[in-house]
Amino acid sequence: MEQLKLKTSSYTCKQAFADLGLTLLFVSILATALVTPLQVASQRYTTTTRVGIILLLEPVTAAILAFFFLHEILGLAGIIGCLFILSGLLLGEWKRV
Repeated sequence: MEQLKLKTSSYTCKQAFADLGLTLLFVSILATALVTPLQVASQRYTTTTRVGIILLLEPVTAAILAFFFLHEILGLAGIIGCLFILSGLLLGEWKRV
């Protein structure tokens, strides 16, 4: 029987922490420092209902974009979560239609 040989990576722990630091810096600057104030400033120009809908659809939109751009597959729990979000949104807006 042949033994499997594992390839050893030349990726070191120091490189991993450096990449993690750059990732955290990028995410904190882009997602927090730039987008959040822009979102808060934009909310005053629309209704509270629309803001609620936009914020409810944020995780669904993130899952769809991750599928198309990062080729990620949503598991069963994620699909059920998306269905709960969308059904809650429809039920909440049903009276207004």
